[in-house]
Amino acid sequence: MTRFRYLSFLTDYGLEDGFVAACHGVGARLAPHAAIIDVTHLVPAGDIRRGAAVLAQAVPYLPPAIHVAVVDPGVGTARRGVAVAAGDSVFVGPDNGLLSWAVAASGGAARAFSLTNRQLWLDRVTATFHGRDIFMPVAAHLAADADLTAAGEEIDVGDLVTLPAPERVVRERMPGDLVDPSTVIYDLEGELFFGAAPDLDRYLDTLEERVRTNAAKFVVLRLKRVRDPDAVCVERLLRFVREQQEHGLTVLLAGVRPDTLTMLRNMGLQRWLPAEQVFPEEDTEYSATLKAVRYARTKLAVDSAHPISTNGIDHHPNPVLYYLV
Repeated sequence: MTRFRYLSFLTDYGLEDGFVAACHGVGARLAPHAAIIDVTHLVPAGDIRRGAAVLAQAVPYLPPAIHVAVVDPGVGTARRGVAVAAGDSVFVGPDNGLLSWAVAASGGAARAFSLTNRQLWLDRVTATFHGRDIFMPVAAHLAADADLTAAGEEIDVGDLVTLPAPERVVRERMPGDLVDPSTVIYDLEGELFFGAAPDLDRYLDTLEERVRTNAAKFVVLRLKRVRDPDAVCVERLLRFVREQQEHGLTVLLAGVRPDTLTMLRNMGLQRWLPAEQVFPEEDTEYSATLKAVRYARTKLAVDSAHPISTNGIDHHPNPVLYYLV
């Protein structure tokens, strides 16, 4: 039997009421020795994938713990609660895929139990607050003195609900197209976390070689479909930006989502990239990329006999530029 010194806690409860405090109180009453680490309570309501991503990003840096996660749009239905042993920790929450990426990041599920032992629940259980009434009390009992087998009926780990593996795609936007080699456009797509840094490094090394081979002057990194970047991947991306800018290449970031832009800025993007070289996400599929390409072509055309107009994005943009993107 392992006595855990820590509980971690992730939810979509928000911070405007007493839901989180009530769960903290239950944990403190049942396991007063255990410190509670709040991962976040600002997961968008019901967004299981986002909750799974944040938990998987955080877990590798947390101590051995009982990790409680509650993003549970199926609360009150037949979905089961589970306790899953993985690595040196135990994960407690709804069996809806929320735990799956963090469990995988911890080495995979070793054993799993359905939370059927009501003796570990609160005496009164509401239909819509299982975080307080079931998940936190079970976690606190496990952190204190209860064996994992006390949680309930053991289940096959292969029967746990899992989310599809995070997708990561880094690719050249225009392979084989007849374009000006002075501008290279790359797409980054999918979840940039969960061990994505080595893949990202490899692709950025390939891009750097491509830049040298073509003597490119501009690189457009299209980030519209990047999801849930973690600090490690953002640091790798910023290092690429910094090094390329120092070597005279102009890097343009196009289609940057608000959450990605916030993380980039928090980690110092403005020190290496002027605001005019960042083109945030827009409603139109290619509008940010189109603006970035026009920016590059305008800069390239300064000494050209046929400069390119840059009077904004009109309703009939240059078809050559649409071909580019």
